[in-house]
Amino acid sequence: MAQAKRAPSQNNLRKFRDELESGNFHNLYVFYGEERYLLEYYLGELRKKTVAEGMEDFNYFAFDGGSVDMDELGDAVEALPAFSERKLVVVTDLDLYKPGADRKEKLEALVADIPEYTVLVFVYDTVEYKTDARAKIHKLLGESALVVEFLLQGDSELVGWLRRRFRALGKDIDMQTAEHMLFVCGRSMTLLVNEVEKVAAYASLDRITESDIDASCAPIADAVVFSLADAVAAGKYAQALELERDLVSMRNDPVYLVGVLSRQMRQLLYGRIALNSRRGQDWFMRVADTPNPYAARRQLDLARRVSTKWSRAAMKLCVECDYELKTSAADRSALLETLLLRIAALDK
Repeated sequence: MAQAKRAPSQNNLRKFRDELESGNFHNLYVFYGEERYLLEYYLGELRKKTVAEGMEDFNYFAFDGGSVDMDELGDAVEALPAFSERKLVVVTDLDLYKPGADRKEKLEALVADIPEYTVLVFVYDTVEYKTDARAKIHKLLGESALVVEFLLQGDSELVGWLRRRFRALGKDIDMQTAEHMLFVCGRSMTLLVNEVEKVAAYASLDRITESDIDASCAPIADAVVFSLADAVAAGKYAQALELERDLVSMRNDPVYLVGVLSRQMRQLLYGRIALNSRRGQDWFMRVADTPNPYAARRQLDLARRVSTKWSRAAMKLCVECDYELKTSAADRSALLETLLLRIAALDK
């Protein structure tokens, strides 16, 4: 089987890591992406490599892209560094492709001629990074910039990272427990950092357990909805209603919740098909669009509790409820509770 090609953004992250090792930097970077933790981490590493300690006031400049004066930015880029080979200029949330008519030409001229002693980084935080191949800036970036996207990491990378974070706090966590933590807390490293601290502080033993995670972590909505689906499949409808009310009280939109519950029921149906046909976990992960092996195992275990007929009927009820939520004036929370009661009445 041919090896999958690595996405250009991932290739560029690898290139940037190599540059941190070698010290041979581009003069222009664009940083963006969903994984804010990694973006901030590598921006910090770049700052350490380019700005000598104690010289930040002279060789480090940070600008808010929404209000930056282009002449001031140009001066910061052009001025020689003080007692150093380089200086770092960071601009956050300046849309390079839509900077405003009054700033467009100055921005293009700035990007086209960055001094060799300046490292200029455009960081996208609240502004979305959208390209336009027709724009002049696109060609300029292609000629001189390294555009780095910071993606949510895969499970294997995150498990290794979690284990390192816990070890630094004097704790240990095995692979399965780390996978459970990702299932409960999600895959954003920005959020996981705080959850690791909480779990490590809560755990009484050196080895982290699933109970430690369940007791101390704030679960993401998808994990709570899975627990809701688990309660429904197990016939624990009082527990399911309690979980539903907790989700609504946390300002989760019932339309969103029914959508997530519908996905869970669809995955239960795929799980039943996988079990009935003996197609296995790999097939289930592919058709159910579940990249996480730990989540797939849990979903297949849940599917063993229900029949194919029940799964189809439950999914149909979710679709009907979704339509009602979007077309009627009825109380949304009441419609969601009614859905759970209707699923409870199904014959397994």
